[in-house]
Amino acid sequence: AGLIIPNLKRWPDNVLVIDPKGENAELTYQDREAMGQAVHVLDPFESADIPDRIRAKFNPLTSIDLTSNRARATIADIANGLVVVTNPKHMEWTTGARRLLAGIIAYVLVDAPQEHHSFATVRQILMQPTSLPAQGDEPQGLYADAQIMAQDTRMGGLIRSAGVTIMTAIESSKGMEKDFLGLAQQATEWLDDESISACLSDSTFQMSDLKTSNTSIYLVLPSDGTFLEPY
Repeated sequence: AGLIIPNLKRWPDNVLVIDPKGENAELTYQDREAMGQAVHVLDPFESADIPDRIRAKFNPLTSIDLTSNRARATIADIANGLVVVTNPKHMEWTTGARRLLAGIIAYVLVDAPQEHHSFATVRQILMQPTSLPAQGDEPQGLYADAQIMAQDTRMGGLIRSAGVTIMTAIESSKGMEKDFLGLAQQATEWLDDESISACLSDSTFQMSDLKTSNTSIYLVLPSDGTFLEPY
């Protein structure tokens, strides 16, 4: 704080501040605004003592242009960030879970209404019941979505690949596909927290604002391990 706060009070250009306690936001947001900066504080657990007008939301999925030739790669990048590498010697499980999540994200973006383009929808799809339909019954839950996905060739095959993986996972008693699905579910468990989900439900700014306008973004999480490690 001895260096960060004085510099935030003087530095006239854009900043992205990792601010675990919210102290930097509390003590410098007025200075940033006085310099003509738009201040956005991502603070899902409301740790910082700041006015509501600068509390922000950010949904990475709303900034994806599906007509762009970078859409597939952007979706894959976001999915990569959702699954943390815990054992670099067994990257096949991490890679499989990431591809599965990328496919579900793509499926949400091309098929769901705009208001459902969020991580909450991705998590909702992922956590549906996984039972196989009885003979003659219509598929339900995750298997029904997987069947639809397996026929969808858009987004460079991301959706189809994930659909096939999910169907294989549900149909098999064991196998890598089942591990991929389990890891994807485990890696996104933090999205069940309503505070986090609400903070990621919409966007009050875009990351591109850091390049195109006068913008200060603070990311605040409570500093104790109960919050920092899982979130």
